[in-house]
Amino acid sequence: IDDDCDLLVDASDPTVTDARFSWPDADGDGHGAADEPPLLVCNEIERRAFDALDCNDGDAAVHVGATEVCGGGDEDCDGLVDDLDPDLNASNGVFGYRDLDGDGLGDPNDRQRRCTLGGDRVDNALDCDDLDPRVGADWWVTDADGDGVGGGLLVAGTGCVGPANTVNAALLDCDDADPTVHPLAAERCGDGIDQDCTGFDPACHEPFRTLQDVTAVGQSVLPGPASLLAPAGDLDGDGHEDLAELTGTRLTLFFGPLPEVFGTFTDSLEITLPEPGSSLLALDGGLVVGSPTTSETWVVSGPRNAITVERDLAGTLADGGHTLADAGPARMALVGFEDGASLVEVGGLQSDLDQGCLVFAGAPLGDGLVASGDVFGLGGGDALTGAPTAAGGDGQLWVWRSASCWPSLPLDTICSMCVTGEAGDGLGSMVGFADLDGDGRDEVIGASESWGGDGRGAVMIYGALPTTRTHRIEGSWQGMALGRTFAAADVDGDGVEELAVGVPEAAVGGPDSGAVYVFDTPLPAIADTSDASWILYSPDGDALGASVNAVDLDGDGVGELLLSGDTSTWWIPPL
Repeated sequence: IDDDCDLLVDASDPTVTDARFSWPDADGDGHGAADEPPLLVCNEIERRAFDALDCNDGDAAVHVGATEVCGGGDEDCDGLVDDLDPDLNASNGVFGYRDLDGDGLGDPNDRQRRCTLGGDRVDNALDCDDLDPRVGADWWVTDADGDGVGGGLLVAGTGCVGPANTVNAALLDCDDADPTVHPLAAERCGDGIDQDCTGFDPACHEPFRTLQDVTAVGQSVLPGPASLLAPAGDLDGDGHEDLAELTGTRLTLFFGPLPEVFGTFTDSLEITLPEPGSSLLALDGGLVVGSPTTSETWVVSGPRNAITVERDLAGTLADGGHTLADAGPARMALVGFEDGASLVEVGGLQSDLDQGCLVFAGAPLGDGLVASGDVFGLGGGDALTGAPTAAGGDGQLWVWRSASCWPSLPLDTICSMCVTGEAGDGLGSMVGFADLDGDGRDEVIGASESWGGDGRGAVMIYGALPTTRTHRIEGSWQGMALGRTFAAADVDGDGVEELAVGVPEAAVGGPDSGAVYVFDTPLPAIADTSDASWILYSPDGDALGASVNAVDLDGDGVGELLLSGDTSTWWIPPL
């Protein structure tokens, strides 16, 4: 009916007051296609819906509100798939058993369905004690020398109780006639005896003097300084770690291995990026570059003779890509933006940072975002970020499970660990994980560059009770800004990481020599740079410590220190 006599009827009349928008509903699930334009209608029309909540209009089982199930699809249209989705109904998945101690054996009393197993879930229920990696399946061996580990033939137990004079077979004694030799024994170097059953007797090294000229103990590996240096993984697939150096739009790739004799990398490739970058991340055989000026990322991939640079993720999130972190599952990355992070697939179909699993800090993030920690002993996947201006300038740290974040929620509502700095500290300008005490769980490390009220700065370390600070390493003079750069590496080869902190303004070896302070445990609860176990410096006014990284360049599976100054970059080999 033409109620207003303008010769236009129903939805064709722009003055209609009771029309509704509708969207195509090709699959008939009652929800319209989100990627199709709407149409104004007055009545219900077959195969059209009054909402746009369907992200796949070719499948009636996919729409907002649908049940998420295992199978690789995003049934409920929230951008999260399978185990990454907290709304998952895993009834069609597989059973996995919790493996808290990381020995590959599951707890029979902790069973849960998952789409895919991995991390803290395994496919067996064989562990007799899931809190102790020294206790495994219900198999036992004779302990002839009484040192707590045994050898010989395996004997089945009964209900995780072994026969008399036996011990669990998780650790096998390599010499059951000598009580000083077993997997838990302390190793003595150079005596020709393998006390800890590792298969070799390590050579002894000269003690590392407290104060060291980096030119005497390090190897110059790059032809000049590194503005932003990061491990690049194995880009060319030759089995050796590569390096990436980024300055503005210039990306230089250095291909391993290192030369046999002292010298720089001899094989490199320089690439000009479409936009300036400020962050680097090695991920699944490629290199991701964050470009916050345009809020996008670029993926650099091989083979070496055909390196490509492809625009991958973009969005409207301010400062998107200023930090990057590997989120654990294949191709998944955490991409930091101005006041939060987005969990997205790199190199996948999802191309918009805004559509990822978003978490918000409520304040601008600092320069650190990491997602490879294991603070709680649950098999890794813990993410950490900091916001130095949060809480009125006191700063905050947040730890959360990155693989199961909730969309569009502030971090202080979902974090597993939330820490606020002291008055005016600015806690969180840099962050990191490191297992500094060798207990298998990571400590949380946060820098407070403005600590002390005079710019001395401090590095805060939080241990087994994550909300309780265990150590504070303070700067020793006004304006030191301790904590600007740091990394963890096993400097002395004892199997436990040490914390290396760079101070490029230090005058240890002369004006502007720079220094890197290496702290070993145990440490006083309140420490300063005088408590460093070792100090590396450059005698050439190089401002050593402008960049501090840990990277495995010699392929031994252990990260070594990689230190940069104004004129050179040094690799510190294992001692």
